[in-house]
Amino acid sequence: MMKKAQDCLAAAKAKGTLEDFFVARCGDEIDLIMTPRDGVNHPPVHKLAWDTFLACTAVAKSMKLWGQARTCSWTPSVAT
Repeated sequence: MMKKAQDCLAAAKAKGTLEDFFVARCGDEIDLIMTPRDGVNHPPVHKLAWDTFLACTAVAKSMKLWGQARTCSWTPSVAT
């Protein structure tokens, strides 16, 4: 699942949607830390995050893990 998330965000970086990213985990949670090129309220970034979580869910299901997509908690962080 971590590799799938990494692949999704790497593709977005290659397309220019993201400036940088990091995929982390804590327990069974995957965290996507992203620096978008067009700001935190750019709809394609929100779609990227959701689609990445859904792709990871598909991997989890194929591995017979729980893998149910939960409500995505989105907290944009802006450095000042």
